[in-house]
Amino acid sequence: MSSNGENSESHPLVPRGPPKKMTWKELVKEQADNDNLKGATCAVYSKNMNDPNHQETQCVCGRLASQHSFIGQPKTKFRNAQRWIPQLAIEVDVTHYGQLENGARFIRCDTENDTFKTLVEIIVKDVGAKPKLIVSCYGGAEYFTMTDDLEREFMSGIGQVAATKDVWILTTGLNSGVSGLIAEGVHRNILLNEDIWKPIALENQSTTPQVLGTSLHENDDKALDKYHTHFLLLDDGRLKHYLNDGPRSEFVKATCDQTHCHAITIIVEGGLNTLEVIQNDLNAQRPIVIVHGSGRLATVLGNLLEKAGKTATIT
Repeated sequence: MSSNGENSESHPLVPRGPPKKMTWKELVKEQADNDNLKGATCAVYSKNMNDPNHQETQCVCGRLASQHSFIGQPKTKFRNAQRWIPQLAIEVDVTHYGQLENGARFIRCDTENDTFKTLVEIIVKDVGAKPKLIVSCYGGAEYFTMTDDLEREFMSGIGQVAATKDVWILTTGLNSGVSGLIAEGVHRNILLNEDIWKPIALENQSTTPQVLGTSLHENDDKALDKYHTHFLLLDDGRLKHYLNDGPRSEFVKATCDQTHCHAITIIVEGGLNTLEVIQNDLNAQRPIVIVHGSGRLATVLGNLLEKAGKTATIT
């Protein structure tokens, strides 16, 4: 008869229950370590440059030569460039990402190398569910006024959207203009519906002065809004420069392709830049809702569409 010691086997302890959910930082780091996420910085001047004659030279990226963070060999042949081209930037590691004290996630990254595909994958894992609908809300970036009746109707409508499960709302993320109005409307519904997600911000300005701290500044009309859950800060290497609508449109496309959700765009007020948003969505055959009477471009287009509806032609 064999002894118990001869028949005994060692069995490793297996943790019970579902695997531990990764944090936002862990999700970003995993993708960054696999080179799926990168940052961007201007490489025309180097931080290690010791030439005193160029310290106060203005670079085409918007920085002084002495303000560059790049530490490699500078691209000196581009120092006389009169306009920005992508070749002036260089890929760097993603270092600006994390979570603010209010729980909002943020990341600063470039717009190349399938960035949007990776961002969608990270957000889906962070949220824990794929979206069924992604709503882009764009238009006036500054303060504007609507009639009380229209504002109440709009807030009620966006509240109903916010109360719908698995809906992502995409804005510029600022605490003013359309973005601030959307966030306020969504927040009112969150107080009654704890299971819904707040808006996601896609910030196209190539600088991140507010979000790199640990809190958001409520009284600054250029600050990021405190009621958003995710801030995707896109950077092409320039300082204080707004990118076009291309990144927003690409992010929506990547979301729809990967999650098989639907997309729609809501235009409130807006100026000439909003025309690019509309054009991109028309090209992608995404439906657009124009809030007629909200001012500026939205009202002009609303009047034009009303006229077209009556005459069947636009003259």
